[in-house]
Amino acid sequence: IAKFEARRELDFSLTIEQSVRFRGNVFMQRGAVGAAFRLIPNKIPTLQELNMPSKILDVVQRRLNRLQREQYEILECASVVGERFGSDVVGLAMGVGRIALLRNLGEIEKVHRLIHASKSTYRFDHCKIRDVLYDGIGDELRREYHKGVAQGYEELFRDRAADIAGDVAYHFLEAGDKRAGGYLVMAADKAMKAYANG
Repeated sequence: IAKFEARRELDFSLTIEQSVRFRGNVFMQRGAVGAAFRLIPNKIPTLQELNMPSKILDVVQRRLNRLQREQYEILECASVVGERFGSDVVGLAMGVGRIALLRNLGEIEKVHRLIHASKSTYRFDHCKIRDVLYDGIGDELRREYHKGVAQGYEELFRDRAADIAGDVAYHFLEAGDKRAGGYLVMAADKAMKAYANG
């Protein structure tokens, strides 16, 4: 706050949950405090943009093609969440029953070895598995997955929305959903408080 009062402006950046990054500027203008925030894209380049050899992509796709349809769809949704994902948010996003989901994740882990569990979270065994899945989702379906993930987070963190505001904002932005705005403001407020205290 002392820096802001001395210079009448303050630049900062914030990363929330390793999935959403912001740049912000708080300033004085015409006797009032103003602020500008910018979401920094965290989009991973597609495999095509990386010029990945097609043999690698073929190997990954062959492994994925061994999955049952429901298992493939579960991993598609998980790829939207990120390289690490919780079964709770994937289940809510897809409307899949908890036991069926956990059985499928267990088989994907033990039989297909595409993911592995650590307590209540999972992670893709290789980032290229996630990339192939994510890049293979059509635009409209991808937006629906992002919307479902955002709504899943809303339900899971109903009483602690500020804790995951950045993640929810990111997924609603990717879904093209106007609810992203409220979460962006909430994430920015949290960032301002954290920056002011630290």
